[in-house]
Amino acid sequence: MRCGLAGLMLAAVVATGAAAADLSTCEGCHTPPYGPPLAGVAGRKIASVPGIEYCSALMAKSGEAWTDANLRALLTNARTFAPGCTMDSKLPPADADAIIAALKALH
Repeated sequence: MRCGLAGLMLAAVVATGAAAADLSTCEGCHTPPYGPPLAGVAGRKIASVPGIEYCSALMAKSGEAWTDANLRALLTNARTFAPGCTMDSKLPPADADAIIAALKALH
């Protein structure tokens, strides 16, 4: 993942009240070839989309899946979840949960 502004972008989406309905801001980074697509992320193996250049922090978690708990951990503090991760998100848990619900709706 190359988008270092992803945390700020997520915060902007949440601040506008759009988290539950509109993830278009997130798609700026989460569109191949720049980053993995948002559709289907819930339940997908971490760092598993072919053709995407993942940071080593996420590659170290490639044996895990994007469960609700892992998504929440990433969204609330990406650099604690995966030290060295290029995504720097620090959302309140309720906002992270709203984004997770929106991500699940993309299936």
